[in-house]
Amino acid sequence: MGVTRRKTLRNMTAARKWAGELEARIADGNMRLEDHALHDAIDRYIEKVAPEHKGSRWEITRLKRMKRELPNVQLCDAQPFIFADWRDTRLEKVKTSTVRREMNLLSGVFTVARREWGWLDTNPIADVKKPKNTQPRDVLITPSDRATLNQLAGYEPGQNCKTLRQYACAALAVACVSAMRMSEIIGLEWDDIDVHRKVARLRDTKNDSSREVPLRKLAIQVLEGLSANPKPFPVDRDSLSVTFMRLKIEAGLNHIRFHDSRATAITDLAHKLPINTLARISGHRDLKILQGYYRKSMSDIASELD
Repeated sequence: MGVTRRKTLRNMTAARKWAGELEARIADGNMRLEDHALHDAIDRYIEKVAPEHKGSRWEITRLKRMKRELPNVQLCDAQPFIFADWRDTRLEKVKTSTVRREMNLLSGVFTVARREWGWLDTNPIADVKKPKNTQPRDVLITPSDRATLNQLAGYEPGQNCKTLRQYACAALAVACVSAMRMSEIIGLEWDDIDVHRKVARLRDTKNDSSREVPLRKLAIQVLEGLSANPKPFPVDRDSLSVTFMRLKIEAGLNHIRFHDSRATAITDLAHKLPINTLARISGHRDLKILQGYYRKSMSDIASELD
C-alpha cells in the first residue's frame, strides 16, 4: 500500500527538501499510515498528562486554544516554521512572557509524544527561537497600599473575617511578610502552623517540595484572628483572586497584583538574611533569581563593613 502526503511550502527549495526527507523515511520503513496528527498529541496530553500537573487548568485552557490556532498537520510534517508563524501571531496579541510559557507548554507536549508515546523522532519546536524575556516586574506593595485596601474592606489584622474582601486583605498581609504564594496561604491547615516556634509548614508548593516558612509578628497576628475557623482560610483561590482584583481596582490600585506581595516580602527579607537562607524561605532553587532582590548600594555595603 502506498503512502500519500501533501504539503504546501513557501518555495521550491523547501518543497524539494521536504520531499527528499519524506522519500528517505519511506525507504527506511519509518513512514506509517497510522502517523498521528498534531491535534491527536494535544488531545492525548490534555487527557493523560495535564491533569497530573498543579497548573492543569491553565495548561488545558491554553492547549485547547492552540488546537484552534495551529493546523492539524501530521507530526512527521510539523516543521519549525509553522510554530514560528504561530509565535509571531501570538506576540501581536499577548505579552512576551505569555508566549514563552505557551511555547514551553507545547514543547512539553512534543517531548512526551517523543519519549513516551513514540509518535515522533524530534521536537519540532526546539528549533524555534523564543522571544526575549521582558524586564521583570518591579512593583512592591507598600504599607500605605495595604492600609487603603484594609479600610475599604473593613479589615484590621487580628480580627476574624466575614467577607471575601476581608480574607483577601488578611491573605495579602501574610503574603507581604512571608513570601508565601496565595495558593500556599489558602492551603494552610492548623496542623501546619506552630505559633510557638513561629513556623508554618507548606506541604503543597509550586515545585512539589515542602518547606518551612518563619512567621513574623504580622503573620501571627493575622492567623490568631482566624483561629475560630476550621482552617485559617476557608475560601477557594479563584474566588479570592477575583475578589482581590475587584478590590484593588475600587481602591485605585490597579497597578498592583497579589503576586507582587512575594517580591515585597523577599525584597524586605533580603536586607536581613543571606541568600541561602532566603532561598530556603522562598523556595527558589535558582539563586540567580534571588540576587535581583539584593538591592543595597555599594555605599551601604561599605558602611556595614567598617
